[in-house]
Amino acid sequence: MADVLFYQRPVVLNRQAHRTLKVKNTTPSFTFARHTNSVPIAGVEFSRAALEYPIVFAGQTPDKILPAVLLGIRENENLFVDEEGKWTNAYIPAFIRRYPFVLAEKPGGGDFSVCIDSSFNGFGVDEGQALFDEQGKETPLLKNVIDFLSQYQGNIRRTLEFTKKLSDLNLLQERALRIPGVDGKPLVLRGFMAVDEQHLNNLSDAQISELYRQGFLGWIHAHIISMGNAYKLLNLANKPSAVPSTQES
Repeated sequence: MADVLFYQRPVVLNRQAHRTLKVKNTTPSFTFARHTNSVPIAGVEFSRAALEYPIVFAGQTPDKILPAVLLGIRENENLFVDEEGKWTNAYIPAFIRRYPFVLAEKPGGGDFSVCIDSSFNGFGVDEGQALFDEQGKETPLLKNVIDFLSQYQGNIRRTLEFTKKLSDLNLLQERALRIPGVDGKPLVLRGFMAVDEQHLNNLSDAQISELYRQGFLGWIHAHIISMGNAYKLLNLANKPSAVPSTQES
């Protein structure tokens, strides 16, 4: 399940069972994401993320397609987490920042529970900021977390509307990122989609105006510009001579 990617032991946060749980006041470590080569991203993040990452699209059906930022070229490769567990880029996707918390849909749908990764080593009971006060109520820290998670969930719903619109307009096309390797064997990254600029240019004025009014046109342009960041991935992978290209698979 993509939504709980890298959450090793997700459990529902319970005010009784986790009454004394605290978040240690330590420097954040992103080692949990070290072997993740892409993560979902919301449309509202495009303008910032497009400066540093390639943004692509993936999904099995039109109503399940989500954009994602590429963090590595090979499987289990994240080029933005260093040996000390620090994130080396300025912008950290919200999907990453919400860890070790996440919202999980309750059985039957329509509502969500706050969950935590119980394996997170930043949790403790002796020191740090508490999640619940002595009366068992949410502390300001937990309230801020819940607000962030709720906002993120709303942004993802809006993003799904965006990708559904792209599908309806037939703007998303399968692509493959082809990278000449140093040994002569090309690296090929498949399984993602990108906006076809020719299809975009062929839209009617009315369709373009609708995309603009919905706030989607800026997201499309940010995505297109972001694809140039594939060069950054190559440089980080120590293959400066490789030249990437996006082609239909």
